[in-house]
Amino acid sequence: MNKHVAFVLCVFISLQVNAQNTYNEEDFDVLYKNALQYMAQEQYENAAWNWEELEKIEKSSHAPLYQGQTYYHLGRYNEAVAKLTEYLNQSGEVYSEEALYWIGECLFAMGQFDKAKLIFLNFMKDYAQSIKAEKVKYRLDLIEHKKILDELLELLHWSHEESLRAVNSYQKQERFYEQTINNLQQTINGLQKQISDLKKEIALFDFDKINDSYQSQIEEYEKRIAALEAQIKESGKNNVVQSTPAQKMERLLSLKNAVQDLQLGGSQ
Repeated sequence: MNKHVAFVLCVFISLQVNAQNTYNEEDFDVLYKNALQYMAQEQYENAAWNWEELEKIEKSSHAPLYQGQTYYHLGRYNEAVAKLTEYLNQSGEVYSEEALYWIGECLFAMGQFDKAKLIFLNFMKDYAQSIKAEKVKYRLDLIEHKKILDELLELLHWSHEESLRAVNSYQKQERFYEQTINNLQQTINGLQKQISDLKKEIALFDFDKINDSYQSQIEEYEKRIAALEAQIKESGKNNVVQSTPAQKMERLLSLKNAVQDLQLGGSQ
């Protein structure tokens, strides 16, 4: 059927639907053939419309299979899986490999790789001799490579996070050491200042005054000693003249008191 004729026919059928909202049985073949033709021409929007209108007339045994493929090409993957599953449930073994293959393709396209892998493995188990077996093997290889890639990316991500944690830990330790060094340097600077201040105090200390103080004490002791020696001499002279016990005792007590005064003066 010519492409333009098919389009005119679809418009005519559409007008009939809008007017009556029903199809007669003669329209079934027209819609079915048009849908297949649009699929062959990759005009999937038109094909989908024909399949959906076809459902209003009668449930075709193979229509869900083609409708699912049409939805796949339109990116309506969930609807495609629903139609293909419907076909599997009602068709038995007829074209089951086609339905199974396209379900796997839909799951793969949605990124549900584990489910797609399970479908494709079942396909290879039951239809290893199918003409689509090579495509299924290729999909399985892609899924396996994707799994390996994901694991590598996860490992790289983990390694990157570990590296960041190690760098952060190192930076924290580095800041701690720098702070400790700064604190020690401040302590050293403080001690050096104290030492410098002590040196200044020592340099300003008046040793002459201390020397003068000790010299005055020495002179005082020398005077006391001289006075004591004079008393002793005087006592010796008096012993020659006065020799009574009471006088001797009195001189001894006098000398004793003088010595005690000297001792007390030295302890001050």
